[in-house]
Amino acid sequence: MKKSIPVLIILWVLSAGVSSQLFGRVDGELSYLSSYIWRGFDLNPRHWPVVQPSVFFKFGDSGLALQMKGIFSFHDREVNEFNGVLSYSLTVRDAVRLTGGLIHYGWYFSEDFSFGYDTSHEIFISTAFPTVPLHPALTLYYDFHNGDGLYVELKAGHFFPLRKWLGIRASGTLGYNGGQWLTDRADSGLSDLDLMVEIPVKLGPVSLTPFIRYTSVLLEAIGKESFPRYGLTISLLKK
Repeated sequence: MKKSIPVLIILWVLSAGVSSQLFGRVDGELSYLSSYIWRGFDLNPRHWPVVQPSVFFKFGDSGLALQMKGIFSFHDREVNEFNGVLSYSLTVRDAVRLTGGLIHYGWYFSEDFSFGYDTSHEIFISTAFPTVPLHPALTLYYDFHNGDGLYVELKAGHFFPLRKWLGIRASGTLGYNGGQWLTDRADSGLSDLDLMVEIPVKLGPVSLTPFIRYTSVLLEAIGKESFPRYGLTISLLKK
């Protein structure tokens, strides 16, 4: 646990202390999740909860952004994953938003850490339609390292405003696994359906968002389980 604390502190120091001359916008988030389910995979033993601190840097109006996230497990009592996402976005005629980039996954606190074995990398490209009802978005991920495969995600949702400071957001995500993190003999196919309801509450520069999620695993190679869970996200926006 001692070696994990500095990582959490570094993430939040970066969020609070980075000069606005370098970054046009800095967002910080801290999320609590009752269990850690990723693309249908249960990544934390026995559904132990996790905490996810993250920092999002937007480089002015360039379209370039960087996100860093740590995942602290209450089971291992340490940061067992660290992710970085470098992305570039552009909007075409205010109707289509295109985003592409690189994702780095690192399990740096694994025993006998090896960069070749305990990291992985993805490239991704996403097409979103913000002016279309339900705001659909289609994202393709390809892991060219240890995950070695394709994952496709279709997402849609809607926000229902109740007050200026309160609303309800409902969303759904359908995933297709084309061999990513599966054995060589495993079949590809629709892998997971994730449904989520969020209730964002704005309190000045802080947003509190409790949520409930339900993931149904559809692919036999992953396990065909169901994962109901809940959580809370605290967001801090700096301009």
